[in-house]
Amino acid sequence: MKNEFKKILLVLEKMNKNKTTISSVDLKKEYENIHDLEDLDKDVLKSVDQLKEINDSSIDEIMEQLCSLDTQLNTYIWHTESMRDIIQKFIYYERFKI
Repeated sequence: MKNEFKKILLVLEKMNKNKTTISSVDLKKEYENIHDLEDLDKDVLKSVDQLKEINDSSIDEIMEQLCSLDTQLNTYIWHTESMRDIIQKFIYYERFKI
């Protein structure tokens, strides 16, 4: 996902040079968010590994790992929505030529 987001941002940044649809601060923030994805990927893998290792009789441990995994997956959603917001700015700009 990280590489795909980088590719998207590179294209948007190139498009942005001619029209300045998105502020450089917003683009910089998205690049920083992409770097956070590496840590998120590691955390998700760690949670999945821990979940596999849990004794079936420990429902508390299972629930703890599932809740952690749920939080991490929601963070992926946040990253996707953040990228989508930038794309929507381009769509809005092109549609209404602000």
